[in-house]
Amino acid sequence: MGMFKDLNTLSRQSKEIRKNHDVGADLAGMQQKMEQLNQSMGAVAHGQAMASGTVTTATVISVAQTGAMVNFQPSCQLELVVNLPGRPPTPVVRTEVIPAIFLARAQPGQRVCVKVMPDDPNDMFIDWAAPV
Repeated sequence: MGMFKDLNTLSRQSKEIRKNHDVGADLAGMQQKMEQLNQSMGAVAHGQAMASGTVTTATVISVAQTGAMVNFQPSCQLELVVNLPGRPPTPVVRTEVIPAIFLARAQPGQRVCVKVMPDDPNDMFIDWAAPV
């Protein structure tokens, strides 16, 4: 008899949750996160830095997770300071999917190897695997 009482309680609780849950708001939030990821990944796909950028280093200032995951890898907003030879340090903010194996490199104070277009520091490719 206790099992049927528990099932009835679960049924009532699930109906209450469904009544107060806004699926449309969840879908809108997911859509917004997907658009942000598409923009960040599109910048990498269309950028020239990977092929012809200047190899230099950048220092990680801050890291914040966006809440999105791509292939079980977190998407993070990074604040970096890029060190281009002959130019003052340049701050850059970008959203990047960081491979899980390299999350230790995405910590404040760490330096990472990057390829940057000198005329546009926002056109950047972070080479997580390259030694600094």
